[in-house]
Amino acid sequence: MMSQGTLPRARVRGPNVPPAGEEIHVYAGDPLRIAEESGPYPGWFRVTTAAGVSSWMPEAYLRRRRAHGVVLVEYESRELAMSGGEEVTLLREVAGWFWCRAADGREGWLPGELLEPLPAGAA
Repeated sequence: MMSQGTLPRARVRGPNVPPAGEEIHVYAGDPLRIAEESGPYPGWFRVTTAAGVSSWMPEAYLRRRRAHGVVLVEYESRELAMSGGEEVTLLREVAGWFWCRAADGREGWLPGELLEPLPAGAA
């Protein structure tokens, strides 16, 4: 397993204010209704859970059958609220968004265009 120091890091270029709305947390095998693809973020689809909660989800985490689908892996739609200048650890990238860990331990998604990679070994 990689140590914290070997994971890539980035600086947040500007503020990120998550949109108002509900977050989803789904598991492999959960059924979903699938709606439109995001215009600004191709590969992300508006999904609705069996409980009626809607959010965005990357296509890579779905098995799609027209307007229905099944979750392939556990997924949370939480987006990180951040100020510009903060640094984050990049844990994974999916379709232009990064699942990040903030210095205070919070984790969530940030759009790639807000992130400026830091050189390896930068603290």
